[in-house]
Amino acid sequence: MPAFELLGPIYASTEEELSQQIGPSGVTDIVSQLQRGSPVTSFTLTWHAITTSGLTVLMNAAKQCDIFASLKSINLSGNGIHCGLDLLVNLPSLESLTLSSNPLDRSTLGGLHPLVEFPSLSSLYLIECSLDKSSGHPLGCFLSRHAASLSRLYLGGNALESAGVTAMMDAAAYSFSFASSSSSSSNSHHSHGGLKEMSTLYLGLNNLDEDVLPKLAKWLEESCPKMQEMCLSDNMLTHKNNAHLQKLQTIVPLLHLGGNPFRIDATTDSE
Repeated sequence: MPAFELLGPIYASTEEELSQQIGPSGVTDIVSQLQRGSPVTSFTLTWHAITTSGLTVLMNAAKQCDIFASLKSINLSGNGIHCGLDLLVNLPSLESLTLSSNPLDRSTLGGLHPLVEFPSLSSLYLIECSLDKSSGHPLGCFLSRHAASLSRLYLGGNALESAGVTAMMDAAAYSFSFASSSSSSSNSHHSHGGLKEMSTLYLGLNNLDEDVLPKLAKWLEESCPKMQEMCLSDNMLTHKNNAHLQKLQTIVPLLHLGGNPFRIDATTDSE
């Protein structure tokens, strides 16, 4: 099965340049091309000023002719999508979803919450999506619905801050706890939940400080047994000898910390 790929310039220096890209009206032509071929497994449409209206045209057409029935990867980076992602339904084979550099609505993740879950989703890219602390709760809820499959989560370049990441972990933990308490007694011997497949978590460039470290260390230790790589680079961490940061280094084999304004001192922080 083929892949559809249409890439625009990575950066448009002016609004005029951006408006010269495909834009919403061009989606109709793309749909026509897709309808003439066989179903695609990979769809890339980046940096072409596709907005929510264009996404609506695309997904409604895809639903009618089933062109995305076998879709495994979709990349819509660098467009103008802020909502409407609830249209991304009936994608049972989707493994990778890339929405980076879109101005997503912060409190709903552009419609990803509440969204029918993707049973096969393993990678989610939300880099530079203008997410802030209000995005933490919907993020956590989304994670809990994909705990069985999600292994790579990229949230770099946002403004989540420690409060947003804490809210994300709290929402995920609450959802796991609720699911556990609602399960039948016959399943009581099973794991209480957690992101069992999560191996990569990128939180660079989010203005995180030491306040998030205790809960982050506890969350990873209890809920993410397969974590192999985490990025905390370019945040606001200042105490390299923080006990919780040191614990993270024992939990995560590859921990990125570059670009933080660490103080040069020998004091060990236990809190």
